[in-house]
Amino acid sequence: MDTSIPHVAWGGAERGEVFAMPRSLQTWAGERVDVAVDTGEVALVRDDGEVVAAMLPGRHPVHVLRRGEDPGDIDRREFAARMRVDVDAADRLKRRTRFVATTADLVFVATESLVPLEFGTDAPVLFHDRRHGAVPLEMTGAARLAVYDPVRFHDSFLRCTEDLRAQDFDRVVTTLVEAGLGQALEQDTDDVERIGSDRGRLAVLGTDFLQHSLSAVGLGIEQLELTRVETPTRGASATPASALATPGARR
Repeated sequence: MDTSIPHVAWGGAERGEVFAMPRSLQTWAGERVDVAVDTGEVALVRDDGEVVAAMLPGRHPVHVLRRGEDPGDIDRREFAARMRVDVDAADRLKRRTRFVATTADLVFVATESLVPLEFGTDAPVLFHDRRHGAVPLEMTGAARLAVYDPVRFHDSFLRCTEDLRAQDFDRVVTTLVEAGLGQALEQDTDDVERIGSDRGRLAVLGTDFLQHSLSAVGLGIEQLELTRVETPTRGASATPASALATPGARR
């Protein structure tokens, strides 16, 4: 491997990070840059905010086109010179090379990092009762999520911002989980008094619903734990052990 060839890498999955904000490729216009994608990561190539390609783990040769240039504008010798290989190797390399516009950028997303969060601590979970309307439930616990679909995840959380902070992302996802838990209970009953105190059963209901609802934003739930469930008409569940539910296979 030619160590003089510039490369872009992230390595955030190893640190437990979930995403990295866009990195411009304009610096390498008219040149080669290798994109190194680690295990548990996906590199998304974007142009004008739209994902145009996804790179799986491995090292990927990329040719960044100059402004207004098309791949067909580059002859064999020029391509070899830009990619830093001899002419005989250029044809083989070209089949593996990703051509991207000078306006393109990269977004890295981790597919194996877990997103830990606690819910119900700052605000109650709302349940819509047929007689009483919106009823606040004291439902607390923890969940662990992961990115299942990097492109949907990008379109939901990263497409419209250049600076999404990790704490803001956690806050948004926590809100989605809390809303989903309330909706899961509403699919089971429309009477707050019939929710029951079986936290194991409620955790399964919540997991099944969230697995479906979170898929719309590219996330999946790996684990859901309920530590407290209390309605306005019934005290908290007296069982001291937490109720834990985990879904089946991710895919």
